[in-house]
Amino acid sequence: MAYFHADRKGWRIAPLLSAYPSPASDRVMVTLPPDIPEGHLEIYDAQGRLMTAHLLKPGLPFLGLEVREWAPGLYLGSLSVDGIRMAEVKFNIAR
Repeated sequence: MAYFHADRKGWRIAPLLSAYPSPASDRVMVTLPPDIPEGHLEIYDAQGRLMTAHLLKPGLPFLGLEVREWAPGLYLGSLSVDGIRMAEVKFNIAR
């Protein structure tokens, strides 16, 4: 499930991010919107610790995350563009 920041002009009302599979065991694919400018994707664990951060280039359709070393649990991905949080996505890791 994802949402977007409604104040951003030029963005459509549609989910921006998705993550699959969820639950995952070794790899998670995060799909990205096709029309975003350069942005940042940060992944946090349930305790709010930053697990990884990625600079996203325009036109990147997805991002693969290696998660086999991460602890089982809930994770949150946050997409920011120009310092504004645009979307979030949640996924689980299970073993």
